[in-house]
Amino acid sequence: MASLQKKGESWYCQFMHERQRHTFTIGKVDEAEAHTTASRIDYILMRIRQKLLEVPVGMGILTFIKHDGKPPSAVPSGPIATSLSQLRDAYLKTFGNGALEVSTLRTAKLHLNHLAKSIGESFPLSTLDTPALQSHIERRQQDVAAVTIKKEIDTLRAAWNWGCRMKLTQGTFPNSGLVYPKGDDKLPFMTMTEIQRRIAAGGNADELWECLYLSNSEIAELLDHVEQRPISPWIYPAFVLVAHTGARRSEMMRVKPEDVDLDGEILTIREKKRTRGRRTTRRVPLSDRLAEVLKAGWGSENRMHTCSALVSVCSPHRRRRKRFAVRSRIVLGNS
Repeated sequence: MASLQKKGESWYCQFMHERQRHTFTIGKVDEAEAHTTASRIDYILMRIRQKLLEVPVGMGILTFIKHDGKPPSAVPSGPIATSLSQLRDAYLKTFGNGALEVSTLRTAKLHLNHLAKSIGESFPLSTLDTPALQSHIERRQQDVAAVTIKKEIDTLRAAWNWGCRMKLTQGTFPNSGLVYPKGDDKLPFMTMTEIQRRIAAGGNADELWECLYLSNSEIAELLDHVEQRPISPWIYPAFVLVAHTGARRSEMMRVKPEDVDLDGEILTIREKKRTRGRRTTRRVPLSDRLAEVLKAGWGSENRMHTCSALVSVCSPHRRRRKRFAVRSRIVLGNS
């Protein structure tokens, strides 16, 4: 929501857009007009969030608001001769400098390659239009879900917008009016008892077990089960770590010895997804069980010296990066 400030005789309006704070200068007006302007800015921002308005590529949000959401049309210049493969290669090369994680870059390459298969490697982007993108949707809808197709289109849109700044593309990305096949929402998380009732009623077991939510007592029972099994010694500590911290699989694998403060009973988790463009951390208190496991095993050559051994069973090529313990499909009590 836009907020008003008065400095001297001038009014200013502050608001958030795309996680950044912006200040719009209203000027020397009376208080009623200042509030009217702030309300109009709120309305424009709401329309942007609803995707009913779109800020043109290369135009700042302040300029867009200055023109009341109706900026003058730019005089088109001659077409830029860039092919899809040229944009893809330039985009991946630039963001391969560490700006994107390796897995994110790999996914972007996969998405752009699927688009190139649909419309052609040498397709001139100056002629890209909605029908061309719709043809990609129609080709892919036989193989993948609508949400995956939309991610592919979104990847091309991100590359296109970057290309505008790099003078490789021009104009607005032509995704307005695309029609995607209807998809299905994922089922909500359920308790084990509820899932068993649904399976008994004829539900899809594979689909339902993906929704498993374990209670605290069931998590404790699962960890007891894992601890007692004759398996590799690093598996039990890994289960306890993710079950008692909520860490993602990749976050667990990035834990270093200096991240474990046994005296302070704090674990530092290295994040990559919370803030775009920065690697962040969060601190999680150690539970009694996790502290006991780490005290017994951290630094031991045979147990928790590293989590790299998880690579062999947590392949990055799996399609879903699931929570390692709380969504485990191990049936409690079975060996």
